[in-house]
Amino acid sequence: MLNLTSCDAPGQETMESTLLFLYLRFMRRFFLLYMAITTWGCGDDGPSPEEIYLPLSAPLLIDITGDDYYWHIRYAGRDQRLYTADDITELREIYLPEETKIHLQLHSRDYIYTFAVDELDLNQVAVPDMEFTLDFETGKIDTFALRSQQLCGFTHESLKRRIFVEPRPSFANRLEQVQIINATRYDSNLENL
Repeated sequence: MLNLTSCDAPGQETMESTLLFLYLRFMRRFFLLYMAITTWGCGDDGPSPEEIYLPLSAPLLIDITGDDYYWHIRYAGRDQRLYTADDITELREIYLPEETKIHLQLHSRDYIYTFAVDELDLNQVAVPDMEFTLDFETGKIDTFALRSQQLCGFTHESLKRRIFVEPRPSFANRLEQVQIINATRYDSNLENL
């Protein structure tokens, strides 16, 4: 049974009160996430994730930046602009929706990197202080290997990536789920202030 009486000395917590605090904090986060997932897509009170992230009038915007032998991937968020607060940066592999126009920006923070996908006929470089772009349209569902290297003479395993072309609804739902998780993290960061 939990002991909810006051502590013996100010600033001293009992194990039970600490566990209760952690339990209530977990339940609050779980409840927020549960509500977000269960109410997501209910009713006709807004556009679907596919309408938000994949408007038919514009290509999908993606920025890929080479830094310290690693690719950093950034997708435009709900506002359809890159480098804003709602950008999606948590994905480690490259996901693309099928049958969609893509505008890919390549940057580098340190070295010259190559970016090539033979099956999609993509071949470009990323150079510090310069922007190179690739405009293309994806085809059917498939998985491709990204051939890339940092031009120093050595192979870096951390640059190897896969590109997944998936159904448009699956892609849009993936981005929406990352946004929900980010909102939950943001809420927990506010609690810690």
